[in-house]
Amino acid sequence: MRIAKLLGSTFVSSLLFLSLITSAQAQYDTPTDTVQNMLDNVFAILRAPDFDLDRDKAAIDEAVSGAFDPNTIAQSALAASYRDLTTEQRREFEELFFDVLKQTYIERLDSYTNETVEILGESVDAPRATVDSVVNTSSSDIAVQYSLRQRPDGWYIYDIIVEDVSLLSSYRSTYRSIIRRSGIDALFEELRTQAATLE
Repeated sequence: MRIAKLLGSTFVSSLLFLSLITSAQAQYDTPTDTVQNMLDNVFAILRAPDFDLDRDKAAIDEAVSGAFDPNTIAQSALAASYRDLTTEQRREFEELFFDVLKQTYIERLDSYTNETVEILGESVDAPRATVDSVVNTSSSDIAVQYSLRQRPDGWYIYDIIVEDVSLLSSYRSTYRSIIRRSGIDALFEELRTQAATLE
């Protein structure tokens, strides 16, 4: 299975997992603050009367760049295989993985049609937390739960569960399959090819 098949083609999936991107910026005081601020910033750009995807890519990138924890996501995506990587390989995996996700989901924003997101509440058991939300579309309401991890500088997202399906688990399953079939080098080559294509 090619990694691209996981990335979907709708705005909803784009918004939900947009920007698994690197960041060392200061975060917010509560899990809800982190999620709400990211969504507010993205929607502010999308709803601008003169919104242009090509022109506004950099602004979208900046708007969401502080919301996610790339190191936790990378470790979870590769599971036990992460421990076998060298420091250089870990750094390259994080960069490639998040670049592919970022570029793919930003491209999907062309399908935005005034969807809204409502935050329903949060549950905190430090250093972990969840934020429940619902995406309101013209045809249905979609339950979305954000999983967050607390670091010294605030709360960061490391997974998103859409209708009880963990997106991170989906990536983990795909990566495990590629590694078992063809080895870790094949996974890196797949990511490099995708990153170059999306660039």
